[in-house]
Amino acid sequence: MAQQPDFDNLQSPLAAANASGWLGLTQLMKNYAKELKRHAVIAWRGFATGERRTAWGLLKQGFMFHCEPKFVSGMTPDFFTYGRGRMWVEVKEFDQPESQALLGFAWDQLSERLAPFTGQCRVDAWVSDEFDERVARLATHLLAVELRAGLPEGQDLYLAVPAGEITNDIVSLEWTGHEGDVVRMVAYRSLDGIYGCPASAEPAEGTTSIRIIDNGVESQLPAHRVLSEDRPARALLHVDSSHGERVLRGVGGAQAHSVRTVDRMRHVIAHANRQLRNGQKHRAAPGLLVLYNDHLGGGDHTDVLRACFGDLTVLVRPQTSGPSSGFYGRNGVLRQNKNTAISAIEYRSRVYPTVCLVNPFALYQIDHSWLTDRVYHVDAEGHVHSI
Repeated sequence: MAQQPDFDNLQSPLAAANASGWLGLTQLMKNYAKELKRHAVIAWRGFATGERRTAWGLLKQGFMFHCEPKFVSGMTPDFFTYGRGRMWVEVKEFDQPESQALLGFAWDQLSERLAPFTGQCRVDAWVSDEFDERVARLATHLLAVELRAGLPEGQDLYLAVPAGEITNDIVSLEWTGHEGDVVRMVAYRSLDGIYGCPASAEPAEGTTSIRIIDNGVESQLPAHRVLSEDRPARALLHVDSSHGERVLRGVGGAQAHSVRTVDRMRHVIAHANRQLRNGQKHRAAPGLLVLYNDHLGGGDHTDVLRACFGDLTVLVRPQTSGPSSGFYGRNGVLRQNKNTAISAIEYRSRVYPTVCLVNPFALYQIDHSWLTDRVYHVDAEGHVHSI
């Protein structure tokens, strides 16, 4: 009787069966078909959308897999493959669109409440999924207070209903933005002293001093102790003194406003690296991150390259006063000593072609033939090449 094949160590079904002749090959293919069917059922029933799409893609490429392997303790990657080859696979779904129902509700609530201020100012608003009628009422009250006092000259004014527990007391926060402009944010007092930071008004550095006025008492703290990009306000209004037919210009999702696309990608990639690294502690194998971006406004492949390898940089040569060819800088998340558990990233977008990026600094290099669509790598000088 032909020996039961060891699927966990199987590199190529055909090659593994050669030594056993046709009998071994026939038995192997029967078992392989059963295993494939079992995986197909798992892929259809067992996963969220992104994981399901990835599971089917792995099967089409000749990979089988363990789902969140039980031999891993702690943070577990989504798949550990075998069959065609071994690798860890982590799936992330990025930049999901905000609920259109929520944004419509916020528009109705705010446009009606802000209508009495027509001719006095214009407002852009961002809301989180914690937005409700009470938040709309609180935000409107802040605007009324500021208009009675008079809009400030030469300041970027934001009004915020913070996330977390808040009181009815109002505090004022002032700082210098990254472009040297003065930013003022008026908000209800947060009990833990943390406030969501508007992305377009970020302090120059984490140590930038924030001037806080609370019930007439002034204090100063470094920005990193007061402002957070990871906890957007329930409602954030940006107010200016221009006039128009209506006060409210637009409503957007607070999370989309709070962090740039590239920064958000870097955060997701760093988190995936921790999961892949934990898997590699149990089994040494390359790590693949499959990143889905199904939002119509999502980033293209240049955003992924910037997130991974750094912002695009151009040097100007003094002797010629001409620019050098562009290259990617050193502020990406994939570096020689950082996020090395990721061997490659497969970026799948709803509106852009799929691209794969190979990490030249990875602890375990991946077989390029395992990657689909267009594959890029970056050399030591930061120049991008297509494989």
